Amino acid sequence: MLSAENVVGRLPLCQLPLDPPAVSKAHALVRWNGTCWELRDLGSRNGTYLGQQRLATGVTMSVVLGADIVFGDAGETWRLVDDGAPTPAAVPTDGGPVSLMISGTIAVPSAEQPLATVCADGDGWELELDDVRRPLAPGEHFTVAGREWRFDCPSGAAPTHPAGGTWTRIGDLVLVFAVSRNEEQVALKLRGPRVERDLGTRGAFYLSLVLCEHRLRERARGVGEPGWLPVDDLLRMVPDYTSPSHVNVEICRLRQVLHEVGVEDAWRIVERRRGQLRFGTDRAEVLREVAT
Repeated sequence: MLSAENVVGRLPLCQLPLDPPAVSKAHALVRWNGTCWELRDLGSRNGTYLGQQRLATGVTMSVVLGADIVFGDAGETWRLVDDGAPTPAAVPTDGGPVSLMISGTIAVPSAEQPLATVCADGDGWELELDDVRRPLAPGEHFTVAGREWRFDCPSGAAPTHPAGGTWTRIGDLVLVFAVSRNEEQVALKLRGPRVERDLGTRGAFYLSLVLCEHRLRERARGVGEPGWLPVDDLLRMVPDYTSPSHVNVEICRLRQVLHEVGVEDAWRIVERRRGQLRFGTDRAEVLREVAT
């Protein structure tokens, strides 16, 4: 997967690092110009080839779908198999794998360890880090666990949605949980003016159920700002959640499920503030199976 600009070479900081000795330290540049992909040789010793043509140093050529590229070593050929625009990503400035947008969010450093999250929010982007949300601009740098990252958004534009898709927002929905007697199964349905979806049973729904019931209980007691639950209390309530990182993974999964079925602001299903979580809406119902 390519980001908007990719230096190819043997330097560790290259976005596309290659090992063959025929590859120069900074060999070539592959970049998205807003319309198509381009290739430029950066003065390599053994040349950059687009098809059978060797590029002159500094000359930029368009790369079409299916084109073959050679970076110095004729024994290793690369092919452009998808000529679509690059996806938004978080790029580590010290090199290494980028974190790509999946279902409306970017998990940093990875989906398996989501210490931070970049979310599409309406016409802009938000960074969720250390339980704080703030706007994030394309090209902006941020630090996660002592490591610097750059938000790479090719066009700088707002997030886009699939053509013809029907999108809705959390505030327009009623979330209906169906819970088995032993709580081993939690199903979720979405009801709204433009949507009626049965999402079935998923493990990530249990976290939202716990937070939802906590918010509904506090609302019934008249708590002024109901639903905020310290993460430490959540871990004591649900021993299956072994750590805050485990909770973060479940939150990412929950948001992805909702985004994939057309909830534009799926990140709002769980809100954060320092050390605390909250279910993101009062518009919810819980139906528990009753023993007969």
